[in-house]
This record gives sequence, structure tokens and C-alpha cells, in this order.
Amino acid sequence: VRKKLRLIDDRQALLGLIKNVEASSQSPLRLFGNSKKLVKEAVFRKTAYARLFVIEKVLLPTLRDWAKTHGKRFMYKGVDYLEAMEEDIRTRSIPPEFMDADTNTDFEDVIEHACASAPVPELDDKW
Repeated sequence: VRKKLRLIDDRQALLGLIKNVEASSQSPLRLFGNSKKLVKEAVFRKTAYARLFVIEKVLLPTLRDWAKTHGKRFMYKGVDYLEAMEEDIRTRSIPPEFMDADTNTDFEDVIEHACASAPVPELDDKW
């Protein structure tokens, strides 16, 4: 249970960071500043989404197995986390660098493709 909670907490934190970066990137004033910030933004997007996809690739089957084993859904802060995560994945805008013409719109295929597209270290006990 602790590892599941840790992955969920990591996913939630990462989603928060992505949301903040995306919100700040909407400002046209950022184009007048240091271009290094734009490069950092692009690198962050690529690595953050790649890590998010790796976490989700681990969490999806883990949460499904939990439901089969325990006969009930995994609840996180009073919410069916698997259902919430699947809905989030289905409605998410996928950054273009993770998509290609051959990619299916099925979210598990998108996650699989994204994990293969970006070099990301495997999740370990440090994560």
C-alpha cells in the first residue's frame, strides 16, 4: 500500500508542477526574457510528461490488480483513484512530441508509446 500511495503522491505532485508550468507558459511576456528559461520549459515538459507516463504505466495495472484482489476499488482521499486517473488520461492533451501518426487514441497505447519515445530512468526505490 505504501508504494501505491507514494506513486500516487508523486503523480499528484507532478501533475501540479505540470499545471503550474503550463499556466506560466501562457504569458506572452516570457518570450521577452532569457531564452534559457524557454529551453528549461521545453526540457521540463518532455521529462515531466515522460515520468508521468512511466508512473501511470505502473499504476494502471497495480490499481486494477488491487480491485481484483480486494474486491473493491482503491480509494485515495475519498476518490476511486483508478477511475479518476483513467478519466484524467482520457481527457488530457498529449504533448505533440509524444504523438505520431501511428499512435492509437487509446490512453494505454498513448502511455506505451510515450514511454518508448522518451528516455526516462526506471522508477526505483528513490522515487
